[in-house]
Amino acid sequence: MDLEEYDKAKKMLYKSLRIRKRTFGEKHPDIANSYYCLARAYEKEKEDITALNYYFKAYRICVLLLGFNHFHTQDVYTNMRLLWYKSMVRGSFNDWLEKKMKE
Repeated sequence: MDLEEYDKAKKMLYKSLRIRKRTFGEKHPDIANSYYCLARAYEKEKEDITALNYYFKAYRICVLLLGFNHFHTQDVYTNMRLLWYKSMVRGSFNDWLEKKMKE
């Protein structure tokens, strides 16, 4: 996919997210899925910090609604952690995650 296609995909994902938020509210598995898809799109574009933030939004909802051990939660966690180490962000992933969870 070229960058123009990712831009089109992200526009559709943002539109979907707005509709889902109006329909389901902020805390719903479909909202987490929208955030996850946005994270994947930004990751493909090498926008790692933005992708990490969307992964985290998805992760927070998944933990709240599904629990830490649910396979969807674990999938988001694994992708977020892999991107953290792949992008060579400074600091500890666990420290970052703990801090974000307290926000």
